[in-house]
Amino acid sequence: MLKHGYSEENLSNLEAQNEAFWAKLEDESDLGVVLSAGAFFESKLGKCLQYYFAAHKVSEKMLSSRGPLGTFVARLDCAFCLRIITPEEHSSLSKMAKIRNRFAHNIHASFEDPSIKDQVSDFRDNYFSDDLFHEMKTVSPPETTRKKFELTCFCMGMELSHREIDVWMHTHPYENLIPDHLHRSIKEAEAP
Repeated sequence: MLKHGYSEENLSNLEAQNEAFWAKLEDESDLGVVLSAGAFFESKLGKCLQYYFAAHKVSEKMLSSRGPLGTFVARLDCAFCLRIITPEEHSSLSKMAKIRNRFAHNIHASFEDPSIKDQVSDFRDNYFSDDLFHEMKTVSPPETTRKKFELTCFCMGMELSHREIDVWMHTHPYENLIPDHLHRSIKEAEAP
């Protein structure tokens, strides 16, 4: 087990939670899928920033829902400025934010709306193209706009989950990354 951090069990739980979240979205309306995906990304970006910032009440205040980094776009821009996410990820997630806003401000929005279809295609194409599916040969590209949106969000969600772990690992003391049993052995070997 890792001291104060991610153990193999914690990583398995994180993966299982992510899979359960995305599987659950199949039963949601179009609005539910978009708003849930947006909330998921907002939460993941918040975790990355939380790990990056000093563990202090000021950080908590900054990341609270009423703080300056309490929104999806504010967290997205901050994560980009701190180089937690790449320019490509920032671009894709910015497009996701626009799709989310379209749905949030129009209860009749649907993946069938031509303007939303274009936004989803732009969001997806920024992330990967149909060439990827031709290379894989075992998976065919999703046919509906909603499925394209869900697949892109799932792939980005997995990347952000890994980024959350990366940020944690790069912002914690090295000794916290050593499994407990090895940490004890090192201490014993260093003792006079």
